[in-house]
Amino acid sequence: MQRKNLLALVDWFITTLIIASVVCVFAATFALPAGWRRFIAGVETFASIVFTIEYLIRLGRAEHKLRYAFSFMAIVDLVAVLPFYLPMILPSSMLGVRVLRLVRLLRILKLNRYFDAMAAIGEVIHDKRRELLGSMFFVTLLMMIASLLMYSAEHDAQPEVFRNAFSGLWWAVATITTVGYGDIYPVTVAGKLLGSVIALSGVAAVAIPTGIVSSGMMERFERRRKPATCPHCGKTLALMAVLLLPLSGSASLERDVDFILKYAPPQDLPLDGGYVTNNCVLAAEARRTAIETYPDEIYLDYVLPYSVIREGCDDWRGEFRDRFSPLVADCASAYEAAVLLDRTIWDMIGVHYNVKRDKARQSPRHSMRIGMASCTGISILLIDACRAVGIPARLVGCNWTTIPGNHSWVEVWSEGRWRVLASGEKEREDDIWFLAYAAEADASRPDKRIYASRWSPSPEGTRFWQTWEFPQKVSDVPADDVTEKYKRGAT
Repeated sequence: MQRKNLLALVDWFITTLIIASVVCVFAATFALPAGWRRFIAGVETFASIVFTIEYLIRLGRAEHKLRYAFSFMAIVDLVAVLPFYLPMILPSSMLGVRVLRLVRLLRILKLNRYFDAMAAIGEVIHDKRRELLGSMFFVTLLMMIASLLMYSAEHDAQPEVFRNAFSGLWWAVATITTVGYGDIYPVTVAGKLLGSVIALSGVAAVAIPTGIVSSGMMERFERRRKPATCPHCGKTLALMAVLLLPLSGSASLERDVDFILKYAPPQDLPLDGGYVTNNCVLAAEARRTAIETYPDEIYLDYVLPYSVIREGCDDWRGEFRDRFSPLVADCASAYEAAVLLDRTIWDMIGVHYNVKRDKARQSPRHSMRIGMASCTGISILLIDACRAVGIPARLVGCNWTTIPGNHSWVEVWSEGRWRVLASGEKEREDDIWFLAYAAEADASRPDKRIYASRWSPSPEGTRFWQTWEFPQKVSDVPADDVTEKYKRGAT
């Protein structure tokens, strides 16, 4: 809780500093006394130093520094501090004061990291990008047609105004967007009739992107904020969370429920309220009795989720906890417990490796029902078994670079780092066959990189390359790129 409060305080401080810096950009355009100008310069210096430290910390903590450095938010962070350092490098004659002022104003984009509302708009625009591009193409086409038609109708009457087809483009923009500055307008009867039709068409054309964004915001709101309802008692999920807090062993059940709902895949919605609450209660109990402790960010992404790579909503936690907890009761570490599970559970649940399974991305119940699974289904089962006893686990997979085919396996969090499991193989953990091939991964090709699954989006927005189905493509599963780790020799 203290760490959470500290992070919230840091976010508040950075947000306040961003706003203060932007205010100073505007204030600097006024004729102010020397004292105020010194104060504004001091705020600018302090803000630039803080933003520089923030940028360096984020870059240093990024697993893939070069990729992070070219991400949108990293570029925003860099641009936010450049105006402070450029005058030290380049002669003042080469730098325009107005340009530097404009660049400093871009610091306001940093707020996107600290406000969900701004991030929501960005997500909606990204989700609706095809529809928005289509509507913008339609508006652009309408403006071009309007400009050409108005030139044909008005050129003879106003040759100095409508000199060519493109001279009416400004009129078309002002008319279609319903601004109507009045500096260019038709004077002929045909031009006025045409202008009326185009103006009315412009209202509808400009409304299309607005409607697309509005519908996207509503869809997002309904998907992420609609309270789930328990089919047994009819209570909303938030109220159920409060009622079950004493039973969960966790003071953060409501946070856990919100986290699950916020990042749940659309194909799983609407989620049953009782199912989500029960999943969160059992996950919190597993963490409370786990062999090792771990931070909240590890718990939320790698213990709490009910699925691994969008395989469905099976109710496995209770059964797996009861069956597997006694097996690991005497283990000294999470890794030792995970290895024991990997060597023990397959005969217990009657599931073994077989490529004749129904599909690669099988849920645990599906694999147990048919008694077989490929490497992906085996990994999902082992991950759920680990999570049921409080061991953070994730699926790792790739297409091989030097041999045909692909493979999936499991990593578990133990003693502060991710460690590799044989994942249903017969080899010892210190002699796993696929690590040699993983070390030959081609990091220059997205389809040959090695990815590790997670529940929430990664800072870089990485998605798992879909190795488990054909045609292979980028999936909807959030992931971390762990290629370099395996090229260095993972254990």
